[in-house]
Amino acid sequence: MTTTITGYPRIGRQLELKTMVDHYLSHQISITELIQQSTDLQHQNWATLHEAGIDQIPVNDFALLDRFLDTAVLFNLIPERFRQLHLPPLELSFALAAGIDDGQQQAAPLRMHRWFNTNYNHYVPEFDDYTFPHLVGTRFTHAFRDAQALGYDARPVLIGPYTLLKCSTFTGKRAPADYVTDLVNAYADLFRRLMVLDADWIQLDEPALVLAPTQEDLALFDQLYQPLLSQKETLRVLIQTAFGDVREAYSHLITLPIDGLGLDLLPDSHNWALLQQQPLPDDKHLFAGIINGQNIWRTNYADRLARLQTLPAERLTLTTSCSLLHVPVTVATETQLPANTRQYLAFAEEKLEELVDLDTLLKTPDTSKLAANQALFDQPRIQPDSAVKKRITNLAPAKMRRQQSRQQRAPQQQQRFNFPALPTQTIGSFPTNQQDRQTIADYAQGSLSESDFNAYTKQRIRDGIALQKQLGLDVFVTGEYTRTDMITHFDHQLSGFLFTEHAWIQSFGTYCAQPPIIWGDIAWQHPITVAETAFAQTLTEKPVKGVLTGPMTLASWAYPREDLDLKTSATQIALALQDEATALEQHGIAIIQLDEPAFRTRLPLRHANWQANYLDWAIPVIRLATATLKPTTQVQIHICEGHYTDILPELDQLDADVLSLAFTDPNLLPALKAQHFETPVGLGVFDTARFKLPTETAIETKIRQIHDTLPDNGIWINPDCGLKTLPEVAVTRSLQRMVTATEHVRQTLN
Repeated sequence: MTTTITGYPRIGRQLELKTMVDHYLSHQISITELIQQSTDLQHQNWATLHEAGIDQIPVNDFALLDRFLDTAVLFNLIPERFRQLHLPPLELSFALAAGIDDGQQQAAPLRMHRWFNTNYNHYVPEFDDYTFPHLVGTRFTHAFRDAQALGYDARPVLIGPYTLLKCSTFTGKRAPADYVTDLVNAYADLFRRLMVLDADWIQLDEPALVLAPTQEDLALFDQLYQPLLSQKETLRVLIQTAFGDVREAYSHLITLPIDGLGLDLLPDSHNWALLQQQPLPDDKHLFAGIINGQNIWRTNYADRLARLQTLPAERLTLTTSCSLLHVPVTVATETQLPANTRQYLAFAEEKLEELVDLDTLLKTPDTSKLAANQALFDQPRIQPDSAVKKRITNLAPAKMRRQQSRQQRAPQQQQRFNFPALPTQTIGSFPTNQQDRQTIADYAQGSLSESDFNAYTKQRIRDGIALQKQLGLDVFVTGEYTRTDMITHFDHQLSGFLFTEHAWIQSFGTYCAQPPIIWGDIAWQHPITVAETAFAQTLTEKPVKGVLTGPMTLASWAYPREDLDLKTSATQIALALQDEATALEQHGIAIIQLDEPAFRTRLPLRHANWQANYLDWAIPVIRLATATLKPTTQVQIHICEGHYTDILPELDQLDADVLSLAFTDPNLLPALKAQHFETPVGLGVFDTARFKLPTETAIETKIRQIHDTLPDNGIWINPDCGLKTLPEVAVTRSLQRMVTATEHVRQTLN
C-alpha cells in the first residue's frame, strides 16, 4: 500500500505564484526569471509532499495560469485568431487567457467555465475546423525529468482526452469525434517520450466520466482509449476520476487494459457500491480517494479505516478524492485562530498528514492516535443558536414566499414607480479606482477611522448618483464603491462564519479568493447595507435599488459545515437576508435585488439529481429571503453565470418581479419565447465578462431583437453583470450608449 495525491495547490504559502505572474505582466521580471521562479515553487511543492511521507509525487499538476490552458498549448489546440500571431508557447498561454488588443491586433480571450462542482474556473479550449492536434514543445517532460533528477517517484499528470473533448467548445462544422485520430496520436507521442525517460505511471484525469455519460459518450471514450492504450507498452496508465461516481462507465472501465483506476471514495459515494457489486480485477490497482479534497475539515479516521479494510491492501493506493487545488495550503499560517479552532481544520498540508496517518494505521494500529482523532467527533463542535433553530422550526411553507402572486404585485408596483417602457438600470457595482481600494484597505487595517471611511463612502455615493442622473437611468444604485466584494461585505457581518488570514485558493488564472468557513449557526446581527442605500435614496427621487448577495451564493462560496446540510445553512442565511431586506424596506428602499450567480452553478453534476437534491429546496430558500416584503416592493434577482435554457421553468418559480440575466447565449431569447416565460427580464445588452466598448447601434439592435421577441411589459435594459473591475471611462460611454439606444427604441414604440 502506498500514498499519493491527485494534485496540489500551486499558489504557494504566501501567494508566490500570483506575485511572480503579476511581476512578469508588469515587466518587473523577465520570462526567464518567471520560468525559474515557477520551477523553484514546483520544487518546493514536491519537497513538501516528500517530507510529509507521500510515496508517489504527482508532477505536471502545476500551471502558471491553468492546466486546461497548458493542455491546449501542449496539443496545439489554438484558435485561428491566435495561430496567426505565431507566439512562443508561454506568451501564447498568456494571450489565450487575456486576449490581445494592442491597437494593431485584436483577439478575444478564451472563455472560462466552472470546473465541475468546485469554485474554480478553467479556460475552455476552442476547436475550429482548422485545428490539428499534435504534441508541441518539451515543457511537459521537463517537469518530469526535474522530479526524476531530484530522486522522487514521480507520476506525470495530464487532462485525459475524453474530458478534454467534453470540456471544450467547437466553433466550426467538425464534431468532437472528428478530432479523435489526431488527438490519440498526440497523446501516444507523449507516451513514447515518457517511456524514453523511464516513466512508470501516467495519470489521465477523466472527471467527465461522472457526468452520467450516454452510450454515445462511452463510444467516444472507446474511440479514444482503445487505440491509445494499445500503444502504452511499458507505461502504466491511471484513469483518475473525481467529483462523483462512475456508475454508467464502471463496468466498461474495468474491462479496459488500464493499470489503475482512481475513484472518489468519500463516505456517501456510490462508488463503494460499485466496488462491492463488481470488485476491481486483480490486474488493476485502486487509487482510493478517501481524503476529501474539497472541504477543510479533519477526517474521521475510524470511519475511513473501517471502509478501507474492505479493500485489497496489496493493490491499493491511498489518495485524495480530487486535487487539493481546491483547499488552502496550510492551517499552520493561521496564527490568529485559537488552537481549539485550528484542531478541527485540515488544509492541503494537513491532508497529507492524514493520508500518511491512515496508511500507517492500516499497517500498525495506534490507539492513542485514533483516540485523539475520535475526540474531535465525539462532542459537538459548537453550541446551536436556539433562536435560529426556533425560527427554522417555525417555518411553514406559506412563510417561504410572498403572499400575493407576481401578477397581483405588478400593477401595484407600476402605480408606485410609473416606469417608462424598457426601464434602464445597472446591476449594482460601478468601476472602482485606486483610491477606493486604498480606502478599503486602510479601513480594514485600522489606519482609517470609521467616521472617515463613512465620509469617503458618502462622497463616492454622491459621485455615483450624480453620474446616474447625468446618464438618465431609471433605477439607481449606490455604486458599491467601498464594498470589498459581494461575499465579504455580507458574511463578515453575519454570525456563524469563520475567517482566515492566509487561506487563499485559486478561483481562475492567478486570481485568488478566501472563502469563509461556515462554522456555526448564521444570523443577522445588524443592518449591513441600509445606511449607504438609504443615504443614496436621499439624493434622488428615482428609486435606489438595495443590492444583497443571495443565500445560495453566500452558502455556496463558503466551506460548508460537515455536521449540518447545506440546505439548513442556506435557510439560515435566507432568514438573515430577510431581516436585512425588511430593514431596507423600512427605510424607504422600494427595489431590492438578490444576486445569485451560484444558483445555476450549484446544480448537481447529474441531471437526474437536479430536482430532489437541489431545486426542490433551493428555490424556496431564495424566495424566503424576500418573503415578508410588501407587494409594492419590487424584488429583482440577478443571475450571471452559466446558461439558463434548461432551467427556465425553475427561474420562473423564483417569483421575482424582475429577473436580470447575462445574455451571451444566442439560444436564450428563442427559449424564453418558447417557454412563454412569465417573469419580466433584463437581458444584458452588453457583455461585461469579455468587455469591449459596445457601439450604440449594436446595443439598439440587441434591444430591438429582445423587444420583437418578448412582451412589451416584460423587458428591462441593463448590462450583463456588475461593472466593478471595468475601466471607468469606457463604462460611462457604454451606459450612455445603452440609455440613448433605449430612447431610440422607445420613440419607435411611441
